[in-house]
Amino acid sequence: MTDRDLLHALRFDRADTADAYARLLDAYGDELNRRCILVLRHRDAAHVVLRDTLIAARAHIEHLPDAERLGEWLHALTEAECSRYLESHRACRAWDAHPLALPARTDLVPARVLNGIGRP
Repeated sequence: MTDRDLLHALRFDRADTADAYARLLDAYGDELNRRCILVLRHRDAAHVVLRDTLIAARAHIEHLPDAERLGEWLHALTEAECSRYLESHRACRAWDAHPLALPARTDLVPARVLNGIGRP
């Protein structure tokens, strides 16, 4: 699926939200999740931020004028969501004392993130 197809799905396929999120995760989920883990150093927090990034992307997709910049735009959103999360959780960041390596298996990440999106 091309970025143009993804952009179209995010903008116009409002009836099938889960499919739009799944397509976005298939295309960019691994790299965005790795970025979240590297910044946050906490897998659960990374899943929350990745979910929030996808929700923000869908909510603000009309601000992206060109499909060619979708990846760059998603990475910028991810950085912003990581910063927002760190700022809001500054007092309770107990995981700082324990360095975290990237996970060996990331195949369950899309399921966890999509499950989090589907719940209130």
